[in-house]
Amino acid sequence: MPAHIQTAYTTFEERLTNEMMTDARYSYRVAYVEQVVNSRGKADQVVEFLRPGTEKGDQVRLALKEVEKPKLKPGQIVGLMRAEGHPRFNLLHHTRLCKAADAKAPGKAFGTTLSDGAWYWYPSWVDQVRAHVQANAGLYGPQ
Repeated sequence: MPAHIQTAYTTFEERLTNEMMTDARYSYRVAYVEQVVNSRGKADQVVEFLRPGTEKGDQVRLALKEVEKPKLKPGQIVGLMRAEGHPRFNLLHHTRLCKAADAKAPGKAFGTTLSDGAWYWYPSWVDQVRAHVQANAGLYGPQ
């Protein structure tokens, strides 16, 4: 499974309680395994994958496009806050805010660990930081 799909799937499932996971309304699972049959009548169910660049695929009016969320490191977030008029906001403030909010908790989906082992923050976390610094402008604003 591609990494971005696995990440989305994991992020979604981490938000579910055990009760939700075992609920029959959620627990229905589907795995698409390509198997060749001689005719559609022999298949239990038919799912047709239309690839772009094929005759049928080019006729599809609905297309799904992979979109990866932007990811930022803490220093970039600090730079954004400073550029927005909060020059006293620094990495220590960011770290304290992160810990106070338990922002790396799996259910919060504020960021992810990539293959390089580093944590990267999503824009939703930047919004949280922005709200914090705006609410505390006296602490982080110009002197």
